[in-house]
Amino acid sequence: MAITVIVADDESIIRMDIVEELKEAGFAVVAEAIDGFDAVECCREHHPDVALIDINMPVIDGISVARMILSEKLVQAVVLITAYNDEKYIQEAGNIGVGGYIVKPIRENSIIPAIHIALAQSRHLRHANDTAKQAQQQSQERRTIDRAKSVLAKKLGCSEAEALSRMQQDCMRRGCRLIAYAATILEADTESNVVQRAKRLLMDTAHLSESAAFNRIRAMSRNSGISLPEAARRMLQDMQDNR
Repeated sequence: MAITVIVADDESIIRMDIVEELKEAGFAVVAEAIDGFDAVECCREHHPDVALIDINMPVIDGISVARMILSEKLVQAVVLITAYNDEKYIQEAGNIGVGGYIVKPIRENSIIPAIHIALAQSRHLRHANDTAKQAQQQSQERRTIDRAKSVLAKKLGCSEAEALSRMQQDCMRRGCRLIAYAATILEADTESNVVQRAKRLLMDTAHLSESAAFNRIRAMSRNSGISLPEAARRMLQDMQDNR
């Protein structure tokens, strides 16, 4: 499948030359734009692989266009066309994720390599980001499993190693992932803690016995048609508001 491109340049002759070179090289030019606003709208409509954009554009400048379409993930890569071989522009373009730039006057056979390099950099960046996100997710999952393991060990009065083994066995029997089971354990522990907090507060403020305090929470749960933890949360909130 051909690489799709939009070309944005307010100089019609330059734009036509670029389009002709791209088509001869087998690229699919899906749209042309004469100002920055049109460039953004073309990208929103076509989601091209590459946007080739002149920096000095009417309405919205090329740097701003690049920032917008990259933040909206409308393109895989952006290549800027510039008459300014200026470090400031190059650095700013790199900071927003532009994959390459071409300096006017455009040399013959300079556009195609710039596009391929920009696409390669884009793929590399996406892979790096995906790897970082995967590592972060795995770290979060390990922390969740460790917390659940600790909660279960305390509840069962066993070692954390034994608790983990119990969790793994339960997961095999239920056919679920360990992280999902761990999250359920933590959620149940949180709900249990909410009920315990509400019960203790009722015992302290209303001078109720433990069973009477629990029965009051349960009665609110039944009368309101809500879960026991939700009834405990509402009761805690009511008692806090009445202080």
